Amino acid sequence: MNRITEITIAGKTYYLNYSTKIAKIAQERYGGMENFTGVFQDKPLTDTLAELNFLLAAFIVQGAAYKKLEDGTDAPVLTEEELEVLISPNEVAQRVSEIFAAMGTGMKATVELEPDPKNGEAA
Repeated sequence: MNRITEITIAGKTYYLNYSTKIAKIAQERYGGMENFTGVFQDKPLTDTLAELNFLLAAFIVQGAAYKKLEDGTDAPVLTEEELEVLISPNEVAQRVSEIFAAMGTGMKATVELEPDPKNGEAA
């Protein structure tokens, strides 16, 4: 099951994972996922950038943790401070979109079906 998405920041690949840890953070910080979409709306740019860096760092840490547990890969991480250096204000919309894409990937249900032997028989 692939629950992570890849993003590129400053030419390097990082992994985002929408995990239960992120859901917990959203509950504690924003009052739940239902309030999450408003995090980036109608806020001063400094607040938007701070939230973006906070969330992106959290998603990246969770992506690296997932990769380590899933396949033993040591994936790179970035801190909020490093993201402040690497991300330009004109990238905000792109990065917010990547966060929401990671959430969508993390919420997808994976259903594995076994073939029904009856479907292979002639009627």
